[in-house]
Amino acid sequence: MKPYDVYLFRVAAVIVIPLIFLGCAHGVLNSAYLLPEPTGSPLKNISPKTFAFKEFSDAREDADPLFVFGDNKPRNDVKWKMGPLEQPPATIVATAIKREFEMNGHTCVADTPSSDFIIEGSLQKYKVVGTGSSYFQQKFRTEVAVKLTVTSVSDTKRVFTKNYEGEYAGVIGAVGSGGLGNLIPLLKAALFEMVKEISTDPELIAFIEK
Repeated sequence: MKPYDVYLFRVAAVIVIPLIFLGCAHGVLNSAYLLPEPTGSPLKNISPKTFAFKEFSDAREDADPLFVFGDNKPRNDVKWKMGPLEQPPATIVATAIKREFEMNGHTCVADTPSSDFIIEGSLQKYKVVGTGSSYFQQKFRTEVAVKLTVTSVSDTKRVFTKNYEGEYAGVIGAVGSGGLGNLIPLLKAALFEMVKEISTDPELIAFIEK
């Protein structure tokens, strides 16, 4: 290959490879946020309750979920915004929690008068952190966190508030061997871990049973 041809090849690589990487990221967005399978938790042992879910808020500093990339450790100075999503992250998280309650025998509604409890949520984390990289692989940690507030309808002085978080670490190959498409199970796993933590929390179970 002539020197000039080598130069053109290198220039094309510098331009095209980042575009491919971004393209893979965009393709992941609307398919990565799959709802977890039901865990089959202590929630099943509680007599059926009705929960009114208020619209979850988003307390994150950044309006969009982020891929946060680092070399040997997490870095907050390198951020690629993700978007657009089919639904806001707060809605995705609320839907996953509703589904867990329903799969364990409870009812989720929007109107407070017909419910036993009111559930409010504030999204705290929703991101993918790159924790290390080489030419052939990228190490990632996914993080999903929410602050839940559960209020008894019959006694509004009874309020339960707690933070829940799910994390999952994994590795994906280089762009040419799947790239960011392999983040799908990592994102799903973090969401699943957070929902599982909620669904099996003895303090929350005791509050609902009381």
